[in-house]
Amino acid sequence: MKQLVLFDVDNTLLKATLAHQFSFVKALEEVFGIPFTLEDIKTGNKPGTTDPEILISALRRKKVPEEEVKKKLPLCFEKVVQIFPSLVEKEGLVVLPGVKELLPALREENSILGLVTGNLEPIAWFKLEKVDIRPFFSLGAFGSDHPERSVLVSLAIERAKRHFSEVPLDRVYLVGDTVRDVMAGKKAGAKTIAVATGNVDKQTLLNSGADLVLDTLAEIDKIITWIKRN
Repeated sequence: MKQLVLFDVDNTLLKATLAHQFSFVKALEEVFGIPFTLEDIKTGNKPGTTDPEILISALRRKKVPEEEVKKKLPLCFEKVVQIFPSLVEKEGLVVLPGVKELLPALREENSILGLVTGNLEPIAWFKLEKVDIRPFFSLGAFGSDHPERSVLVSLAIERAKRHFSEVPLDRVYLVGDTVRDVMAGKKAGAKTIAVATGNVDKQTLLNSGADLVLDTLAEIDKIITWIKRN
């Protein structure tokens, strides 16, 4: 029997980068013509927040008119995508423990792998390509699709159903590092696996009601066994 396993990117598969946040700063300044700082971005960048939510939050705090935000946001997305690669080259991308071993192990267990990430789609795929894990993933839903994470989980499931009709809806698993990931997965009817490799501690993830909570994704046998039983 197949199952669909959906992964967040930042602090779940890869360590989050400052380059991503700096690309927001530069893009906002270029498109809107007013100064922004890294602190402006960090203020709205709570664990699990999508890229569009972060950008919109920063613009609202600068009192940019809503009509201007709506009009220029697509161009801002384009600028972020253009700027990010050169910035991240200097910082580098770090794959988190267990990821490169877990992905092939899941594939061997008939898993279809997908993404549910707040990243803009080109940035998410760029990150995965740079660390050589892109080929494991068949589909995804991204911040550029919708700003709300719970909508993204449902969207990823719908895309999987269109391409892989044999995926049963009771065999969908969401892997993430934040309470927002857990809540979004539950809202969409997915079973949730939370990993404490981000900015949220293990106890908080347990309290959020995640179905399985891990220190890292290096607990491969535990993950595979749990999925088989659930």
